[in-house]
Amino acid sequence: MKESDIKEVLSEIEQHNESWFQDIYERNKDNLDAPSLWYRGTNISYQEMLKEANRYAKSLRKLGIKQGDEVSACLSNTPELIYLLLAISMLGAKINLFGSQFDQDYIKKIIDDCSSKVFFATDCQYEDIKNITLESSIEKIVLVSLTSSLKDGIDPYDEVDKIFCEFRNKIPEFQCENDKIIDVKEFAAFGDDMEDIVPANTNLDDEFTITYSSGSTHSTRPKAIVHRIRSFVTMARIHDSDVSGLPAMKNIRGLAHIPAHSNTDLITSISDVLSQHGTVALEPIYDQNFFLTSLMINKPNFVPATTSFWLNAAKKIRFDESYRNLQLPFLIIPTAVGEPVAPNEEKFINKALKTTKAGKDLFHLPYTPVCLSIGGGDCEHGGLFFTLYKALQEKRLSCWLRKKSFGLKPFALAEYAILDQNGKRCGVNELGRLVANSNCTMKGYKNNPEATRQFFIYDNTGKRWGDCQVYGYIDQFGSIHIKGRIGNEFISSNGEKIPLFLISDEILKDTKHILSCELVMVKDDKNDDKIVVHIEFQPGVKINVTNVLMGAEKRCKNVFSDEVLNCLYYRIRGMKESFPLSGCGKRSQPLLKAEGYDGDFMVKPSIETGQLLTANQYKKENSKVYCYKR
Repeated sequence: MKESDIKEVLSEIEQHNESWFQDIYERNKDNLDAPSLWYRGTNISYQEMLKEANRYAKSLRKLGIKQGDEVSACLSNTPELIYLLLAISMLGAKINLFGSQFDQDYIKKIIDDCSSKVFFATDCQYEDIKNITLESSIEKIVLVSLTSSLKDGIDPYDEVDKIFCEFRNKIPEFQCENDKIIDVKEFAAFGDDMEDIVPANTNLDDEFTITYSSGSTHSTRPKAIVHRIRSFVTMARIHDSDVSGLPAMKNIRGLAHIPAHSNTDLITSISDVLSQHGTVALEPIYDQNFFLTSLMINKPNFVPATTSFWLNAAKKIRFDESYRNLQLPFLIIPTAVGEPVAPNEEKFINKALKTTKAGKDLFHLPYTPVCLSIGGGDCEHGGLFFTLYKALQEKRLSCWLRKKSFGLKPFALAEYAILDQNGKRCGVNELGRLVANSNCTMKGYKNNPEATRQFFIYDNTGKRWGDCQVYGYIDQFGSIHIKGRIGNEFISSNGEKIPLFLISDEILKDTKHILSCELVMVKDDKNDDKIVVHIEFQPGVKINVTNVLMGAEKRCKNVFSDEVLNCLYYRIRGMKESFPLSGCGKRSQPLLKAEGYDGDFMVKPSIETGQLLTANQYKKENSKVYCYKR
């Protein structure tokens, strides 16, 4: 669309001062018989979903929840999550969704900071936090069983589900321990004697959700992100076909499996799909080893998942005998979110998807047209504010015409820039800090004014931006190339900052042998800096480890100083040894750092001798000092 057309759309959105509930209703009032939710074989229509949401809203009102109140919840992806979100929206209240794996003291603070009238949890998550709730001032605890929305309470996929999670009603057991607990069905019926709720008068800037960052900086105390109604309404409108130019999603089934405390789940997997007349397939089990099973159970057309989940799935498709004949013809839009995808990884995932005949139900062509879609953005900016559907033919054309890869193409609602260290806009292909603004950008971090102040930065003209906290550049075609996290640098003895992704780029040039690499800064036993390169080789490829690592070392030697090179050590990760993940399924930098430095386990190629040595052997055989303190 033209810039003037986008401005008109954004101006139109400003006139929309209704709740998220009202937006979903207005978009689907002629679509009420269509399936809105799919849960373990149970179809729930839009009519049923909205009716149940109204029951929840009446019960909340009867318990004393009013406009502006904040309700805490620890919920899995079940239909009850959607009913509660809609009900909270009807009342003009807001919801704080956290994860049971958070630090116990942090959870206590979250609960204590919200309304004490009622708290919601899924029984499988409640097990981990029940002691906290017993010590709190909560008046009513509403528990949802994973079986609450199942016909006769029976899981039709029990044989495969039970390996990862038990689908049985545990609520009666918990009720014996705590008389504050009520079953969600009892809660829904509690307000049946009340009049139907008239949606509250709200405006776009009213707070609606508090979700949490992915834990990249602190895995057990992620920052609380406050989003307004406008984040949900704007993204819904921008994804309409007349604005985005993308095909309509009517009758498309999307998978909601990312934890509910992530804004990506709420906006991308749930709100977007419902706003486009689609069906949300709800998956309460979040485990990379269950991912392929979940695809077979839910048969989704649109799947947002982290790169780590897709890579693990691709390995199983290629090398696990039990998945050798797996077919995914329904899978039209597999989307990687939350973390970057190296070209080596993208190629490997696409190759695996092709063997499953992904997309064949829709596209009857000799080539699989469905390739991995790359999603950009972060929870602070409201989810996926830029994306590009990459195709194998596009990449081949790119290599021929441009001699470089495609970047991410921003959605029209996103205003973005690359800034240098002085806040001045960078030129074409010039590396700097990626910043962005949109109607979907968060209001701020809850109870963390300092972090909010650091997130919103100003350029040299005084313009305010949301900091994406990553390096990037914009090419001559206006596409964004995201490179690596800011703050993840090696600092040389003369104070020069060298972003670790520059080293990673050199290592990943060996696309034939190397699949992935992650770099972290750690300290050795003498408190000297080490750069540990965690490498995963291409599965199924014959590897001479010494030659591959020697090649990586030589490429780095051609680019970086001896000081950098001498701090570089390698840790080889086996195909069955996954990278440690955060709660949101992304590779966890804190956990990689926690693995630390092991002189007997890290290896170092010696260019002089052509040998591969352990870190301890390398130190013994070299008299010169190879590492420098900052």
